[in-house]
Amino acid sequence: MADTIRWGTLGGFGPTQETSTLSPCRAFSFERRSIGSETSLPVCSQELGSCGEAVSAGDVADALDHPDVVAALTAAPVLYGVDTREVDGILFRIQVDGAVVDVGDECGEWPACVPIPAGVAALVDMLQTLTQEQLARQTCGAVMAQ
Repeated sequence: MADTIRWGTLGGFGPTQETSTLSPCRAFSFERRSIGSETSLPVCSQELGSCGEAVSAGDVADALDHPDVVAALTAAPVLYGVDTREVDGILFRIQVDGAVVDVGDECGEWPACVPIPAGVAALVDMLQTLTQEQLARQTCGAVMAQ
């Protein structure tokens, strides 16, 4: 991976905001911040394993090269789907080298909504899986359980 990629959710009227980061050389980190408070919460950092995990740094790099994702990053800032944060919904935010792509709920009946491209939806799923995998590993799992 040549660029750092950050992702996480925005909104939801929750007390915290969570952000995951994957940097070059397979360095994963996860941070949970308290919203509206100076309280410091745990942060974990670890290198992605090379085997046995469903999502690798190479998989993320390949997903970033998908034509849908390249187009989204070129068009950034961009919103796909519906932004439901006003009613306790969330957005999934992907940030690569300053380009921001927000992904909301499926369009449904919203006429002004831009549908979520398949490649972008696949990247969102992959990044969510990567975060879950890394939080289940001993290093991050132990830190985040505190």
